[in-house]
Amino acid sequence: MASNNVLTLEAERERISLDLAQSLTAVVDAVSERPVNVSALGRKLGLNRVTISKLLSGINSSSSDELLAVIPGPESLRAAVSAAEHHFNDAALSASAFASIDAFAAMIRDQYGTRAALVAALGKDSPRLSERVASNSRADVFNGMRRIVGVEANVWVNAMFFLPSAQDTSVIETTTLHGALGIRRLRPDTPFYFVFGSPFVEPGRDGSNLTASPLQLQEFYANEPAVLESTSLGQQLSHRLVHDKLGKDAVVDMLVVSHDTKGSKRYADENSPLRGMSLVMDLPARSLVFDVIVHESLFPGSDAELFVFKPSARGPSNPNDPSSKRDRIPVTETVQRAADGIEAFDVPDVPRYAEMIARVCDTAGYSIDEFRTYRLSMPYPLTGFQYTMAFRAPMPPEQAKP
Repeated sequence: MASNNVLTLEAERERISLDLAQSLTAVVDAVSERPVNVSALGRKLGLNRVTISKLLSGINSSSSDELLAVIPGPESLRAAVSAAEHHFNDAALSASAFASIDAFAAMIRDQYGTRAALVAALGKDSPRLSERVASNSRADVFNGMRRIVGVEANVWVNAMFFLPSAQDTSVIETTTLHGALGIRRLRPDTPFYFVFGSPFVEPGRDGSNLTASPLQLQEFYANEPAVLESTSLGQQLSHRLVHDKLGKDAVVDMLVVSHDTKGSKRYADENSPLRGMSLVMDLPARSLVFDVIVHESLFPGSDAELFVFKPSARGPSNPNDPSSKRDRIPVTETVQRAADGIEAFDVPDVPRYAEMIARVCDTAGYSIDEFRTYRLSMPYPLTGFQYTMAFRAPMPPEQAKP
């Protein structure tokens, strides 16, 4: 009978992993000298390099969960042991290996149902494994979503400047560079829109101060500029991708700059201590570079906190709303404080990013040395999910404790 007790499952995984490591190591040692040459062993057993590489990575893993995540599946392991039997004469050795493989297969079938479900359960005590499992799972989502929506991008870029308003000391102005590089259409029959603007609007704000900037960045593109039709949509800006060419070389770039004179409240109040920025991934992208660039006078003593929310029937999530906790999901990535100055924007995923940021600063009259930058870098961000970077705002000066 299957057990669903967490401690029992962990103990069973530990036992089965140890048996697999010992029995399969003995099989490998019986047919190959150390250090093992992957190609040579593959030719000897008539197996491909991928299977041999995964087998060796598994038995040399540093933890039981890592072995179970990377080792080939039961059928591939049985094939490897069957092939190895032709090169040694030890029935007990092969019997031990087959027994451990059978136990591995039974655990998958009886306790988890599928290998994917087993892998999803691993990594609680291994950040490296958790990160790999999460990234691989998001890559699977990316591959499916790009076929469904008919478009993909190499990188999604979002850089938002937060600075105090010159007109209203209670308000934060925002200037945002956002868009995608390396956009490619996969299907001609799916219309596609990029939408920018907060997924939720703070009380007292109607979003009407959000405007597109005339600033153009095409000279920094590596590909042809995307043809867009831009319109205002309530408190958001909508950009329709007019480009309809297909093929591996029909790749375009799209970056726009917008400005909001009332992007956010500067100070906290009793019910909303957090201020920040949210984005929702509109298109499948291989990577995300999400920067919040905060003026030195804002959010003193506070660093950015990351909130990731799954889509829900309740609509966008506001991290100030306690009920939003039900839609928050854990992620392995964290927000990092970037280096100071323009050097912070030397990012391999975004060619000429530092030049773009310098152009925004020159045009708007900002000094980058007066800002600090927080960055989320993530492979295969989830399409449709909400990523929020939030800071704890101070109370208004008139309410601050002496």
